[in-house]
Amino acid sequence: MHKILLIEDDRTMLSLLSTFLEIEGFRITPLSGESGAEEILRRMRSENPELILMDVHLPGVSGFDLVQRMRKDE
Repeated sequence: MHKILLIEDDRTMLSLLSTFLEIEGFRITPLSGESGAEEILRRMRSENPELILMDVHLPGVSGFDLVQRMRKDE
């Protein structure tokens, strides 16, 4: 089963996307985009997902900035 880290600040959208992806057979780790940049990066490292689906407009940080920071991390 493929593991997806889903990062979204809208709780309704997070729930909806999680449900749809689980129905399709994916294992979902939902994470609120309100968690903050450091928590999101920590969870990216610890969860080791095969795919990350992330909102671009997160409170206090851009999804693009998080991707750049993630790529610099070994």
